[in-house]
Amino acid sequence: DEVLAPESRHENIGELVTTFIQKSHYNHIAVDDDLSSKVMDTYINELDRNRVYLLASDLEFFEKYRYELDNIVRNEPLDPVFDMFSLYRSRVRERFEYALVLLETEPDLTVDEEYQFDRKDIAWPTTNEELDELWRKRVKNDVLNLALTDKPWEESKEVLRKRYASYLKRMEQINGDDVFETFMNAFAH
Repeated sequence: DEVLAPESRHENIGELVTTFIQKSHYNHIAVDDDLSSKVMDTYINELDRNRVYLLASDLEFFEKYRYELDNIVRNEPLDPVFDMFSLYRSRVRERFEYALVLLETEPDLTVDEEYQFDRKDIAWPTTNEELDELWRKRVKNDVLNLALTDKPWEESKEVLRKRYASYLKRMEQINGDDVFETFMNAFAH
């Protein structure tokens, strides 16, 4: 596991962007606690838009940074931003590893269930069991979509195994610059 951490150039860029936003933005935006709170929401949304990785307890843990992000980006180490991302990455890894385990057993496609794709207005899952159930339905949905294209179970399983493994590989290739860029996009947004 590569440990993701801010570099001094990230912090320098953060300071420059903060100064630019305060002095040059046509809306004369104040970099304050109100902006910090909005940045927090935007950053979390960028990480887990559909609420399928993070738990409500993770969001509670992140709350200690809600009114600190303005100070952090202005003149403090960006470690909290990277800590948030590291927890997110850990959750993504857990979910896709669980999805791979689910592929060991063919799902029962005769059971009538619903899977909600757009979860942005649904409460964050509170337990791993809740996430497990969500992901069971997600994997079943993925299998069902492939079955609708006349793919047999064994072929569907292999397609999904490769897809999930590929996503895990891409997640592991994310570097510090990627994390910084995601956060700064949330900040600038």
